[in-house]
Amino acid sequence: MLIAANVCAARFQWLYTSNRNRIPLIPLYPLQTSAHISTKNSPSLGEEISCLEGFPRIPSVDFLINILQRCRKEEDGPSANRLYSYMQQKNLHGHKALGNYLVSALADCGCLIEAQQVFDTLCEQNVYSYNALILGHIKCGNPQHVLQLHMKMQRNGVQPTTYTYVALLKACSIQRDLEWGRQLQEEIALKGLQKDSFVGNAFVGMFGKCGSLREAQKAFDMLAVQDVVSWSALMEGYSAHGDHDCVLDCFARMQSQHVSPNIITFMCTLKSCGILKAMDSMCKVYSEAVKMGFESDLFLGNTSIDMFCKCDKLIEAKSLFDRLTNRDRVSWNILIAGYIEYGLGKQALALFKSMRLCNLLLDNVAFICGLRACTITGAFRIGQGLHSEIVKRGVEGDLQLGNTLVDMLGKCGLLEDARWVLDKLLNRNVVSWSAMVMSYVQCGFDDEAINCFEKMQLDGLPPDSVVFTCSMKACCNLGAVEKGQVVHNEVIKLGFENDIHTGTTLVDMYGEFGLLAEARVVFDVLPARNLLSWSALIKGYGINHKSQMALQCFQDMQEEGIKPDVVAYTSLLVACSHTSFTSEGKDYFQLMVEDPEYHSQTIYHFSCILDLLARSGHVSEAERVLDAMQHSPSKEMLRALLSACKFYGEVEMGLKCFKQLTEMDADDASAYAMMIDVYNSAGMYADADNLETFRRLKKLTKTFDSHQLHNVACS
Repeated sequence: MLIAANVCAARFQWLYTSNRNRIPLIPLYPLQTSAHISTKNSPSLGEEISCLEGFPRIPSVDFLINILQRCRKEEDGPSANRLYSYMQQKNLHGHKALGNYLVSALADCGCLIEAQQVFDTLCEQNVYSYNALILGHIKCGNPQHVLQLHMKMQRNGVQPTTYTYVALLKACSIQRDLEWGRQLQEEIALKGLQKDSFVGNAFVGMFGKCGSLREAQKAFDMLAVQDVVSWSALMEGYSAHGDHDCVLDCFARMQSQHVSPNIITFMCTLKSCGILKAMDSMCKVYSEAVKMGFESDLFLGNTSIDMFCKCDKLIEAKSLFDRLTNRDRVSWNILIAGYIEYGLGKQALALFKSMRLCNLLLDNVAFICGLRACTITGAFRIGQGLHSEIVKRGVEGDLQLGNTLVDMLGKCGLLEDARWVLDKLLNRNVVSWSAMVMSYVQCGFDDEAINCFEKMQLDGLPPDSVVFTCSMKACCNLGAVEKGQVVHNEVIKLGFENDIHTGTTLVDMYGEFGLLAEARVVFDVLPARNLLSWSALIKGYGINHKSQMALQCFQDMQEEGIKPDVVAYTSLLVACSHTSFTSEGKDYFQLMVEDPEYHSQTIYHFSCILDLLARSGHVSEAERVLDAMQHSPSKEMLRALLSACKFYGEVEMGLKCFKQLTEMDADDASAYAMMIDVYNSAGMYADADNLETFRRLKKLTKTFDSHQLHNVACS
């Protein structure tokens, strides 16, 4: 501190004059002039101002300008205000040169009220003072004040410079005020400044940000020199408005003109490559950026990681992430979000844990990534821990974070906690309610789901497609026909009857209710029927024993050029199994088996055909299908066959099914009851009595193993 004070004294002895001229005195301490002072011992800005305040004489203009410029460079608002107070005391704030510098320093430091005060006291408000205020307002995000300053300049006859126009166009860009930008274009043309490179580049940027890409391209084409700044402005405009093919075209043209890219052009191009999934182009662009020495740039690195993730190149994204020596919280968030996007919850959670070990302060985005990873993996304990941390931080009121919390807690089955978070959200929206309704339905709390549907409407929030779909599923599960019709009325009122997902769920709901006429009406008004909507209608006809209609729908679907998938075949098999359409069911099952697209038939498809064969008395054929299966039969299949054996006297087949059922679950009470019925139906009363005796003994003590059980059954 003593050294710094001596340095201050030396500088002041050198820079001060008694008559406020610019002739410096000889330093008091020759060895401690600025040429001999190390940066380490240089006084801070605050220390210099303290020396200034305590020194009796008025410093030179150059010295004050020097300190004001330091305030601007360091963006030190408190120091700028101290200088303002000092200059007011010394009556220097109205000085022509000093006043402009003071306005500039205060404005650059965000002290706009004080800057305006100084501006108002200036004896001459010239273009430099206007420029300083304009730039200050732009920097502080107040472009609306810039228009007022521009109008005031015009009224006072102050002529803007090219730098003024560049700043004004920047304000237009921020406000997306295209009309004002066009007015400036006319004004600039009248003054003959349109060919200035700075102004021209500003026009390209302004038109691009305002979304007028045609005018941006025209302004670009009129430039005498198209430098990297021009290309960057044009590419940013195309990128911001989703014209990514044009971004790549611009990059190629720029290279053909031998213009070296900068960080902005690289970032725009990489972003466009990622969105277009142009992996080869992205690798080439990134390699070129590395060759030009941009590899260490954090923004470029983070953008590249993000784009690799968007192209499903997570290995490359992780490799680049590992090479980043200066990675920050954003780098971690991007990669974790990439893993989550592709459902890799375990990897995302492991990365999130590694991030925490780096002692990085989690922001809301990091919390959201962590919660989503917990949702995918079902790591509810970690999720609860994050919830506690979020509450301690006091950020649970953030809408996006709150919605993610509701979703995570609900999907992990912590419904009370999820509802607590939902109720605490002051600005909850339809996404908040969607997460809650979906969780209630998934966990079987259908009454609560419908209550949520009603509550959100009382809150004045119209449901979306997700809420409608979940609410209708809840009505289906409850068999609540009237409530389902109420939901349907809301669907019509809000215009969702044309939405394919909502319409398909309506068809499914009415099919489950047995209201086939209503299901057909909803289906017929759908503007674009897809495979799911056809499958829902076929299923509705099938479970309501209208197999002829189901078969007709299946044929109509194929005539419309829609190829059936496993869901459609399943719906058809269900339809056939509920009626006597055995031959048709077998034919369609054979078609599915022979189609190479359906080689991986699920257990459920085999269950359908087994149920169909068993119901129609083709027990032997059902047994052959069972033996031909590549995977183990389910309990439902075996029970369907065992039930059929009772009606058709197939004792041997019944024993086979009974054995497999009890191997799966030795305490399967329904298997015992069904096998006893098989024996009784076949007149084998002694065997039935033996099995009944064993069942009763087993109910008293469970010391028998499965081999003993089968010996009794077969005796």
